[in-house]
Amino acid sequence: MILAKIHENSLGQNILAMCDSDLLGKQLEGDNMFLDLGSSFFNGKESDEKLLIVWASKASSINAVGRESVEFLKNNNYVDETNIKKIDSIPFVVVVLE
Repeated sequence: MILAKIHENSLGQNILAMCDSDLLGKQLEGDNMFLDLGSSFFNGKESDEKLLIVWASKASSINAVGRESVEFLKNNNYVDETNIKKIDSIPFVVVVLE
């Protein structure tokens, strides 16, 4: 299951945070990177593909962590394989949309 949450920045732009539910609360480390999935940033609501498509279409950027979350973005043409990074063997991506 994917957890998702919309944040609004100071410019009024929407940022979509997506995280595989089994990763919530974990801390990932590797290759001089650290990612804390215990903060409220990724603690969103369980979301189906229909809702994710709506929220992604309104976002100016997307932060996604986890196999399911990143696959969703890949399958819906928001990102390709070359943009996907891994930390502690977990895929993650930051997408800036126009």
